[in-house]
Amino acid sequence: MGKPSRSRPWRRLTAAASAAALLAGTVVFGVAAPASAGELAPDCVKAWEYSSGHVYVWNTCARDKRIKVVMAWGPDQACTTLRAGYDKLYLDPFGRFDRVELC
Repeated sequence: MGKPSRSRPWRRLTAAASAAALLAGTVVFGVAAPASAGELAPDCVKAWEYSSGHVYVWNTCARDKRIKVVMAWGPDQACTTLRAGYDKLYLDPFGRFDRVELC
């Protein structure tokens, strides 16, 4: 009869631990890494959030601006053109208001 084969559980355990660490690192960094941020809107584009959750944006610039309202913990609003001197009210967008970017 031949030699009994030795089981090497430590190799399987090491491989499983390595795979788990790689997967955990991918998940953590995948979630933590922010989406590519666009160019911030200039200071003449004013924006604030009311206590009710509504977001108000006012374009005091001399020209029309193509903007997007970026939300934290929720989907961003679609890009829209805000004419010079005009405002727009976003009613209860999901998430918390973060910033306004140019599109």
